[in-house]
Amino acid sequence: MVGSIAIQYISGNKNQFGEVPLKKIIPPIIMILLANFACTIPTEPSPATAAPSNPTTPTTSPPATDPVINPDPNGVVNGTVCFPSEFIPEMTIYLQEINTNNTTEVNIAENQNVFSQQVPSGTYIAYAWLLDFSIGGSYSQAVPCGLSVNCIDHSLIQFPVGGGQTVSGIDVCDWYGDPNSVPYPPNFNPATLVGAIEGNLGYPSEYIPSMTVVAFNIDTNGWFYIYTNEGDNSYFIGNLPPGNYQVVAYANVLAGGYTLAVPCGLSVNCPDHSRITFSVVAGQTTSGIDPLDWYASQAAFPANPAP
Repeated sequence: MVGSIAIQYISGNKNQFGEVPLKKIIPPIIMILLANFACTIPTEPSPATAAPSNPTTPTTSPPATDPVINPDPNGVVNGTVCFPSEFIPEMTIYLQEINTNNTTEVNIAENQNVFSQQVPSGTYIAYAWLLDFSIGGSYSQAVPCGLSVNCIDHSLIQFPVGGGQTVSGIDVCDWYGDPNSVPYPPNFNPATLVGAIEGNLGYPSEYIPSMTVVAFNIDTNGWFYIYTNEGDNSYFIGNLPPGNYQVVAYANVLAGGYTLAVPCGLSVNCPDHSRITFSVVAGQTTSGIDPLDWYASQAAFPANPAP
């Protein structure tokens, strides 16, 4: 193609003599050479597009979320500690969850009048016992009533405690209900907490007859007794529940008691024959409970309840 164009170019540029000037010949020759050179230059093949191997599905990260904050499962119980005395003795407050019976114990020191305790959320009752379990108190209906003589409902108040909440006003101040109004802690057997008493025996005679010695529990109106043999000059009564007691001995048709005349010396100068009330403490033996006063009016003593 280029060669024919060059020949036409040359033929069209002859002079009057039929000659082609040299300057007219050179351009077409250069065109022919360039065309031939271009035909000999190898062309690079187009790169082949490799098919993807093992195509994968793009993964996406889950959207970010705020961390979950778990609510506090515990609450706090605040309250006041009271006791019908000039001082507050050591005691234990029990915060008992009514559905599970799980109980949190709060140790109260002498004269401590407030408490604060963390507990799991739930519904609770609150009560207290002295360390020897001789007297119990509670947070009862009588507390918000005012603890007056007109407040005869001593049932325990149930109160909810929510997680992260503080419940105040749980005042353990009702010590005036009957002994059965305050529960013992779960799994506690009150029969395992008993005390004992012991003392000397005597009789206004040349010998000491056999006797029936009776311990009267003035808190419950219960009574406990033992028989002694002739000549016995002492006695011992065990397995007594904690509480307040009086002791009277019975022999023949007479009764002798542990009265104020006994520590006075039983002389003519000891006219007070009132029976002495003393406490029985769990795990302890109370000594010196001597029913030696046979000189009081027999009407001063109760009848012998023992068979």
